[in-house]
Amino acid sequence: MASIIHDENVKMSFPRRLKHASQHFRKTKLEPALDKRMRMLEAWTADFYKSLTKGQSHTMNLIDRGISIIVPYLVMTNPSVAVNTKFPEYRSWAYTTQLALEHFLREVKFSDFTLRPAVMQSMFGLGIVKTGISRAWQVEIQGYLHDIGQPFADVVDYSNWLYDPSAKSLEDGEFAGDEYLIPTDIARDLYPKFADHIRPSQDLFGTNHPKQITGGSNVDYTLKEWTRFQDYWIPDEDIIITLLADSSYNKIISTVDWEGPEGGPYDYLAYKYPLEDVIPIPPVWGWMDMDDIINDIIRKVRKQAESQKTVLAYESAAEKDADRVAKAADRQTVRVDNIQSLKPLDFAGVNPEMYKWLQYVENQWSAQGNNLYTIGGRNAMADTLGQEQMLLSNASRSLDDMVNQVYSFTKSILEKIAWYMWTDPLIDIPVIKRVPGVIDIPSSFSSADKDGEFWDYTFDIVPYSMQRTNPDMEFQKMLMFLSQWVLPTSQLAAQQGAILDVPEATKSLAQKYNLRDIDVWYRTVTPQNAGMNPYSPDKNMGDTGVMGSLSREQNLAQQQGSSGNTSKETGNALRSAKKENMKGE
Repeated sequence: MASIIHDENVKMSFPRRLKHASQHFRKTKLEPALDKRMRMLEAWTADFYKSLTKGQSHTMNLIDRGISIIVPYLVMTNPSVAVNTKFPEYRSWAYTTQLALEHFLREVKFSDFTLRPAVMQSMFGLGIVKTGISRAWQVEIQGYLHDIGQPFADVVDYSNWLYDPSAKSLEDGEFAGDEYLIPTDIARDLYPKFADHIRPSQDLFGTNHPKQITGGSNVDYTLKEWTRFQDYWIPDEDIIITLLADSSYNKIISTVDWEGPEGGPYDYLAYKYPLEDVIPIPPVWGWMDMDDIINDIIRKVRKQAESQKTVLAYESAAEKDADRVAKAADRQTVRVDNIQSLKPLDFAGVNPEMYKWLQYVENQWSAQGNNLYTIGGRNAMADTLGQEQMLLSNASRSLDDMVNQVYSFTKSILEKIAWYMWTDPLIDIPVIKRVPGVIDIPSSFSSADKDGEFWDYTFDIVPYSMQRTNPDMEFQKMLMFLSQWVLPTSQLAAQQGAILDVPEATKSLAQKYNLRDIDVWYRTVTPQNAGMNPYSPDKNMGDTGVMGSLSREQNLAQQQGSSGNTSKETGNALRSAKKENMKGE
């Protein structure tokens, strides 16, 4: 391919060069990776989508176990965004931008339809997201989450990826792109100048005999005609050009300037790259051999278990004796003529050594995936709680690299979405700025109200915001925070005008602990004028800091003692003042 492109005797246009380079990339690099991805997907789904045949079973699916542990660890919910600025006068607008961006992510269900699918793709190959502005044809075929003029962030399937075959990393590629389908009639309306060259890439149902349709042809048959297009981002020119993928017509259909953040419209998510290559090695690929081995052992153990049996052997003359023994119930007496002619034979079942092999392979698979069982909380690996916590901390640290990759990937996408929102002259998103316990201030994110320039702001993700916390864990964290920080600092906080709202804290804890009807039996009354005593935990206070603290009776006694001392001092002061007045008279 390279010799054809650089041959001076062959005149090749720039669009044709792009097509040839894309074909070479697919043939030499992408096809082998896609073949391996197909094998990994078949192992993950346990051949669910294949015809039901009597083949080898997939009893212990380690691929599915690993996916169900790591993917929720990396992402479960929409990320919480932090928008900051170095200019104090822009901080109010930064907060408005943050609220508007989080509103947009909720509206388009960013986690469900973009982030989580991209993370899932990265487990089997490369997660790719393309960010841009929705056009009319995208709204018609890509659903209600795409509005005309609204930013989109869509997952690009690995098989539709186009890249520079000579690139040694994702930073030095001369082009990057993807293939996609547009309904033929919409494409002709979208590009009327090239309507004569826009032809269907896929045939309609009914245009061929059913036998030809199901005969293994590579042509897809659909309800309406579709045409395949290719988008290419050219970093040197900072433009995006559109070509017809299947046609011999090699001219640029559309050219759009890229004015967004550096890096272009494509973002990539992967965790391990070989040296000088753009095709990553996905995590699932490292589990495949372990999955094959453990299922081979399981099938062998199953055969051993199924072959285990006990039979009664007898001589020819003892057939009636054997028949009577076989029909006898448990602990029933049986008469036999010759007991020496009968002999039970036992055929052993599962070899106990096989269980050790299974445990060994399973532990090796967990280690191969950065201590998956420890991360997933499937079993205890240490003898004590402290050792288990240390082990969990080390296991979590081994996955920090994957977490950081997901954060960087998500942050880049959010910057592009924010840039499109910032530069939209018609945008108007209502938001509510809440001052807790004081007031709710209605505001809006619009082009007319913005302050400064886009580059004056920084966009980040709140750490661990994409993971869903268990309510029980939240309850324990809140209780620990109250006992280890709020209560010990309550006296100092009171001097600075801060108090603990006990009824609200109680309701929040009850909600996390799933206690119903809390409002019915826990009510607030007229507050008593009681002074706040310093927080003084008992010597034997537990980890939560609640058990072992001063009881209510002790606090009341302390308050009464303090009141008594105060009254005594006040009486002495009054008597002294009276004596001074009498001396003056």
